[in-house]
Amino acid sequence: MFFRLHRGNARIRCLFVALNFLCKRNLGSFVDSRTYKKEDLVIVTKKILDYSVKGEVEQARKIFDGMVCRDIVAWNVMIKSYVENNRTSDARELFDKMPERSSVSWNSMIMGYIKERKPHMALKLFIVMPCRDVFSWTVIITGLSRVLSVEDAWRLFRQMPDPDSVSWSSIISAFQQNGLAFETLNLFKKMLLLSVQPTSHSFTSALTASADLTILSTSLQLYSQLIKRGFGSNSHVGNSAISMFIKSGSIIDAQHVFMDFPKPDIVTWNAMIMGYGLHGSGREAINSFHQMQKAHIMPDRISIYAADRILELEPSNSSALLMLIDIYSSAGKCQKALELRRHMREREAVKELGSSWVEIEGSKHSFTTRDESHPQVDHIYLTLELLSYDMSESFQYGRGRIS
Repeated sequence: MFFRLHRGNARIRCLFVALNFLCKRNLGSFVDSRTYKKEDLVIVTKKILDYSVKGEVEQARKIFDGMVCRDIVAWNVMIKSYVENNRTSDARELFDKMPERSSVSWNSMIMGYIKERKPHMALKLFIVMPCRDVFSWTVIITGLSRVLSVEDAWRLFRQMPDPDSVSWSSIISAFQQNGLAFETLNLFKKMLLLSVQPTSHSFTSALTASADLTILSTSLQLYSQLIKRGFGSNSHVGNSAISMFIKSGSIIDAQHVFMDFPKPDIVTWNAMIMGYGLHGSGREAINSFHQMQKAHIMPDRISIYAADRILELEPSNSSALLMLIDIYSSAGKCQKALELRRHMREREAVKELGSSWVEIEGSKHSFTTRDESHPQVDHIYLTLELLSYDMSESFQYGRGRIS
């Protein structure tokens, strides 16, 4: 009896193991809530996330619907999956069915409506949101500045209880992107006066605004601030500083920033090449391009634009044309490189010949290389040969006397 019961229990255990295995393979539910494990839920939620990243939202939803036990993380992952794949209405349907919501749930829906350019729907959700966090405020402020107006975003920002550095960064960026350079710098200054630590994003916005104003003194003050606050080695901030100085008319200051760069990237090199081109320093621009090649950095479309710009400024600069050919070749645009080489050969073929002229008794006589068009060409070449012979004899005599 005991043996039969024991054997029966063993069979039951085997069945449970098999069923659990099949459930995992189907990525669906488990036997019941009592056999549920947290590790299983994590695995299934990750599967939903993986399908979402690949854009396979229907497959992600099948897995979600097959789950017996769903925690708030699974709900949020599925809602975010819809939002990221531009299916906000499906996300809202799921959002309304949630047994409980977190700030992530609300923020995902707000971002979805902002993404669909429905700021009023986003604002309605934000207003009824029970517990707004800093991220919620930042998302709605950024969204309003892009879709409605920066004034609406500013009014909302002023109602924010305790804006942090990220929130300040978003409103400063909003003003800068709307072309309000003076207001951007004033906000940046106000943030510093409130002892809020600036982010790299707020610095790049301020540097870009200063570049738009082209006031060198303001640019120098900003650069002093970023060095003081430890952003000197930040590539994004440094690249913005180079562009700022170039637009402010100081290629020397741009060079100083460039020289202090720990590791210039393609954006840095392009900024310097373009800067030299804008300031009419074609030779320096070409040298920078060759240094970029030595650093094993491949040119991109901005590099091509920079080279085109230099060629516009100096159309007769063969070095600039060769640089552009090198850029096209490096970028794999071989056909374009061949066209430029052909253009270069044609330009050399039609190049105007150098000439000289002499005036004798009021009459001008012009000559080019190997010219035989002059009516007295025989007498001219005979005279040249005699002069050449006399010069050779004089040289030999002089050399012998010295020795």
